[in-house]
Amino acid sequence: MNEFSKFLEMRDCRQAAVAIAGEVLSRGGQLSRFVPIELANLLNGFSKWPEEALCHKVTIAILREILSRGDQIVRFNPHDLAKLVDGFSKLPEKTASRQAIGAIANEIVCRVARLSQFAEQDLSNLVNGFSNGLATLPVVRPRP
Repeated sequence: MNEFSKFLEMRDCRQAAVAIAGEVLSRGGQLSRFVPIELANLLNGFSKWPEEALCHKVTIAILREILSRGDQIVRFNPHDLAKLVDGFSKLPEKTASRQAIGAIANEIVCRVARLSQFAEQDLSNLVNGFSNGLATLPVVRPRP
């Protein structure tokens, strides 16, 4: 999915992405079967076509799925977290995306002692995503 988004101007790629969005949505509540990297890749790809109704709808469904996972976010690896923040930062629904980005920011703060495990690209994607109009995230404290 993410590869299609590299060719935004190509009609066939757009149509393929919309078809995949329809398929993902037709699976209903089965987003819970997707692992974090799959959700991150889907979100990043679909977020490139927010004007397409099905792409937009599936990004919101992914956002809700991430929020519903609550405590499970601790199992997401640094790359998955960075990709999710990047995708959420592109959504026009700032209130909902703020919640998801806030949950991920909280997890990053909890991992502060392990930030050395994050790749440079992941760190830069996180900062970029956090800074995209989301300057008022809640203050969180690291887990002991």
